[in-house]
Amino acid sequence: MFKLSPPSSGNPKWTLTTLWSFSGGADGSSPTGGVVFGRDGGLYGFTYGGFTCGAGVCGGVYKLTPPSPGGTAWTETTLYSFKGGQDGAQAGSYGPPVLDPDGAIYGVTGSGGNVTAANCAPYGCGTVFKLASGSFVQPGWRKQTLLSFHGGNGIAAVGGLTRDDAGNLFGVTNEGGRLAACVPGSPYANGCGVAFEVSPPAIGRGPWISQILHRFANGTDGSYPFDAPIHVGSHVYVTTGGNEQTSFGSIDDVLAKPVTKFTFTNDTDGSNPVGTLLEQGGTLYGTTDGAGFGPAPFGTIFAFIP
Repeated sequence: MFKLSPPSSGNPKWTLTTLWSFSGGADGSSPTGGVVFGRDGGLYGFTYGGFTCGAGVCGGVYKLTPPSPGGTAWTETTLYSFKGGQDGAQAGSYGPPVLDPDGAIYGVTGSGGNVTAANCAPYGCGTVFKLASGSFVQPGWRKQTLLSFHGGNGIAAVGGLTRDDAGNLFGVTNEGGRLAACVPGSPYANGCGVAFEVSPPAIGRGPWISQILHRFANGTDGSYPFDAPIHVGSHVYVTTGGNEQTSFGSIDDVLAKPVTKFTFTNDTDGSNPVGTLLEQGGTLYGTTDGAGFGPAPFGTIFAFIP
């Protein structure tokens, strides 16, 4: 974990400071997806690896606490380490944590959860989880599984979540949904992916409610979504990578009908959009890692007005 500080007057170079070096031990390994600041000034993130369980690695949730006045050293605390199986594994996958106003942490695991589903046994299809701090009576952090994927509702939630003001969570899975080969001859026979929503209970502490917003069909809507959605007003936008044969990716509003808002052509607009979209003044900004201008397909930076 590092920090880049802007240059001081007369110095053109930025300064790099290492805040924490992960050891692969009690602090986990392979932090992925970035970090977010909590209201307490701490940095929260996920480690994809570490905390070996069964035949794989499970990952965990950590917090970096800034130094006390007069100090220089940041402190790392592992808030939760996943146990594999029904508990989940591959914490966070490639998306950052989502924090609510109460400090609860939301995220996904790429595997674990429903480990008996035919399409993803024995490692599981992944989960959506909540991690909340305890009380004086029950200290520590408590994990709650909000959704376990089983194939038809998704496989491998990879890109993280986004949250609206009502507390609803939105995300995508890279596979699952329509349980058939997404591309003829594809090694992935488990569908083109889904967009999903998980909503808190209306009253009390009942179960969270999940629904599939869209099953990707490898048409103009694309396939294999990877990155977290972005919530803008009454819209939830996601990008898909396409198959680079008949589809080169898309921008979809999974709360709209039809969902597809733009289909990439592998020309000057690029192909295979990557990374979560950014919104500024009603315009969506993003990148592609294929095609574009010039003699080689080096990618594009694009702006799209819905």
